Amino acid sequence: KRQGINAEYGGRVGRGGWDVCITNLTQDAVVYSFGIDKDMSFELDLLQKLELHDVHTFDPTPYAKDWIVTAVKFHRLPVGLHYHDVALAKVDGKVTMYKYAGSAQHTAHAINGQEVEETRAFRAARLKTVMRDLGCVSRLCS
Repeated sequence: KRQGINAEYGGRVGRGGWDVCITNLTQDAVVYSFGIDKDMSFELDLLQKLELHDVHTFDPTPYAKDWIVTAVKFHRLPVGLHYHDVALAKVDGKVTMYKYAGSAQHTAHAINGQEVEETRAFRAARLKTVMRDLGCVSRLCS
């Protein structure tokens, strides 16, 4: 517990982990996780430790796609984990991401003074659109 909050830590410590308030979290909760990269330890912990049934992951970058393809190939994608090839953004459409020299990852923010190796546009959607598309709007306040 942290400062009176009933929280559980999920994921790898130092990378990929987050605290989750579990006070009213039930197994029927729908969880959205954005920007998974190649570390899904947080999402896997939600499914296993908290025994959730519905965890949606969102990340259109090559690292995330490669992780998912490998997991599917070797039958290691757990039941309840749903992957979506879309980034979270303030508008529906496309978002530009940058890959910097010396990095294997794409990021949505520009870094001053860093040499951009590659620029790519990825599909993006607002949270409201994501929720509507997944049929979860009515579950927001329940």
